[in-house]
Amino acid sequence: MISVINIIKVLTETIEKEFPGYPVNDRDVEENFPRPSSFIDIETVTGDNVTPEYVRETSHLVIYFFAEDNYRGFLELLKIKDKLLEILNFPLEIKDGSGDVLAHVTFDEVNVNIEKADKALSCGMTSVLIQQRDEDDSTPMMEELDVSLHKEG
Repeated sequence: MISVINIIKVLTETIEKEFPGYPVNDRDVEENFPRPSSFIDIETVTGDNVTPEYVRETSHLVIYFFAEDNYRGFLELLKIKDKLLEILNFPLEIKDGSGDVLAHVTFDEVNVNIEKADKALSCGMTSVLIQQRDEDDSTPMMEELDVSLHKEG
């Protein structure tokens, strides 16, 4: 099944292609991280059943871009904002290992904030994946469970 891992992968590939000067850093954001760089953070992931056959995974993600230094780069971040919003307005393709498209991911509630003092851009967004359960998923649904209660004593 497709998950937030696939979304992170397609976002990483997109950033590396569209913003080559801002390599994606896969470590936690700490002091003294390399600049310029970008990070992808997962704030929350929730999953639930839509129907007995379909599941939904909702992810709240944030992409960070850090300019080369704290003194210059505001104009560059404004250009990144424009290009990033343009990219996120269209579905991104999630592909398998052979390059076949498995799904398209879209993003809602996209909002961008630029911290002028830090020369940092953050782009928060929500992604919702709704997909059919794997056919080989043998986990029984609630209505298929056979429960017997035993009282000890």
